[in-house]
Amino acid sequence: MDKTENTLRQLLAALPAPDYDIGVLADKGMYRVEAAPASRILRMLPFLKHRNAQGAHIYLRPTGESCYTLLDDLTAVTLPRLTAGGYAPAAVVETSPGSFQAWLRHPQPFPKELGTLAAKTLAEQFGADRSAADWRRFGRAPGFTNRKPQHRNQSGLYPFAHLLSSTGTVFPEADAFRARLLTLQQEAEAERAAVRLSFAARPFSRYATPVTLSRFRSSPNYHGRPAAADMAFCIAAVAQGWPESDIAAALSCDYLSHNTSRSRQAAYIQRTLSKAIRWAA
Repeated sequence: MDKTENTLRQLLAALPAPDYDIGVLADKGMYRVEAAPASRILRMLPFLKHRNAQGAHIYLRPTGESCYTLLDDLTAVTLPRLTAGGYAPAAVVETSPGSFQAWLRHPQPFPKELGTLAAKTLAEQFGADRSAADWRRFGRAPGFTNRKPQHRNQSGLYPFAHLLSSTGTVFPEADAFRARLLTLQQEAEAERAAVRLSFAARPFSRYATPVTLSRFRSSPNYHGRPAAADMAFCIAAVAQGWPESDIAAALSCDYLSHNTSRSRQAAYIQRTLSKAIRWAA
């Protein structure tokens, strides 16, 4: 068994799940294999090594709603705070020298909204990257090289992502943390309800302050979160009575992703619009 296979087996054992998604990110976009069991991922190793050698990044995550939260961009200073605070990770990957990702394991799967709230709350508490915090974030697969240009050394080589620990254990504060999340979720829903009431009490006019996508994208409130800016724009546009076709056209003209797939673009726009309509209603 070679080193990459052994490392990948250890990570999969530390993050047990029915299925996993693989992401292979290259210049032309992301190639994905979704809902694959661990055995299939291990059979893909020759393909994954080949793509990594060609310059692609290799990522991994449990499929769908899971028992795991990923924290990204931890440092040698912030990483030890997890264990000290009762949040010992199930697995830690050093993605580049001095930069770490930590997988935290919960006793049971979190629904999407609760999973995203968990990721953002933990990222804020422990100094991880908040813009990378959501319910189904890809983690870098250990045993493969990190092909970001800034990590290339003078010899032209790239650093390997190293698996530093793989205990697979649930963190001690998991039950207390879940209770705190549920309280935060209830408080957030109460705030949203209050905002909805204020919208209902103050009808919007088509001649109110103009709503533009660029205004939300450039707002400091959504720095580093373009998808959240898109959602806020859609909610405001729906509230002002924009036709759905006009909102969709605005999103289409300034589409976020470099992926040119028309079906992926249409799915993103429809998903964002549907959520905005439900919220504004």
